[in-house]
Amino acid sequence: MSEIIRGIGAAPGIGYGPAYLLFPPSGPDLAEPAGTPADLERVQLAFREISADFQQRATDTTGARAEILHMTAGLARDKGLINNVLQKIQSGVGATIAVGQATAEYMQMLSSLGGYMAERITDLESVRDCVIAKLRGLPLPGLPEITTPGILVAVDLAPTQVAELDTEKVLGIVLEKSGATSHTAILAESMGIPTVVAVAERAKIKAGDNLLVRGQEGKIYINPQPVAVQKTLAAAPAQEKILTSLCG
Repeated sequence: MSEIIRGIGAAPGIGYGPAYLLFPPSGPDLAEPAGTPADLERVQLAFREISADFQQRATDTTGARAEILHMTAGLARDKGLINNVLQKIQSGVGATIAVGQATAEYMQMLSSLGGYMAERITDLESVRDCVIAKLRGLPLPGLPEITTPGILVAVDLAPTQVAELDTEKVLGIVLEKSGATSHTAILAESMGIPTVVAVAERAKIKAGDNLLVRGQEGKIYINPQPVAVQKTLAAAPAQEKILTSLCG
């Protein structure tokens, strides 16, 4: 039986396809030993490498993608953030835990400022997750493999992750968090990906569920009737590539 859940429309358009779920990154190693002088070097190197990676990706693209990647690279070079991490390590906190704690404090500051600054929190989370993965020797946080064009569903997405999306395969985005004016939403709209954010019932969506996303209205239809899907897509000529994908 089909079900409708709602959020805030962040990028207009209509998308239809199977749901692909993005799971959260691994996070700090809670069992790691106390910080050492060697960790000070490791952390600084990790921040430099992550910043360079974002900067290279900014150089390889243009427009809103390049701008957001460039700003994220700048966050990974922020001296106040890095110095806070180093101070925590010097006090005996483990490296990845120190990164998590320092970024949490930075995010709290951004949140208190509100407005545009609060929207940078997702960018900072992306830096945190990449640095922690680098320190733990794990693959950098990535997107699920999308074999059939469909809908990407997540708690949240960093703008840097949106910038990597293949618009021929990602036909819509559904997020539990984020906001209509976030970098994530702005970038998704610039790429023409229908997006709904602040979806409180996001957890109702299971991997493989067929989703119909109406970005303008902020509605997600879970396993809608095929006839209803065809009528909706047929009434949206701007979504021709989606209809073509649906009909094979």
